[in-house]
Amino acid sequence: MTVLALLNEYWLLNSVDLTDHVRGVTMALDATQLNSEAMGDSWEEVTSGLKAGTISFTLLDDFALSSVDATIWAAFLAGTNVPFEVRPTLSARSTTNPGYTGSLHPSQYTLGGDINTMAMKQLTWKISGAVTRNVA
Repeated sequence: MTVLALLNEYWLLNSVDLTDHVRGVTMALDATQLNSEAMGDSWEEVTSGLKAGTISFTLLDDFALSSVDATIWAAFLAGTNVPFEVRPTLSARSTTNPGYTGSLHPSQYTLGGDINTMAMKQLTWKISGAVTRNVA
């Protein structure tokens, strides 16, 4: 069994590589469960409906041009979907390091935090459309 410690997760948001600022990225996907039983059935039956998902990410904040805050702010202000890619490691895509790509809807922006803590952004954006798993 091969296991992986997440030490260098790749995070590309709107064509900006934010890997060196990412603390964590979690993609959660699910499918609507539709009841498909009919009269005469003795067990509940379930069929998958539409799929949906979110990506939650935490970034150390950086206010330099073309870094974290500028990237997040521009996406939020535009209000249009932005492309993303997440991989378990920074290495190139492969069968053991797939890249998941799609589009996110930038519905949140955060700024600030508590005294004596790192400035961070913790956001959860909905995935818009399909997610593709790429190995090459």
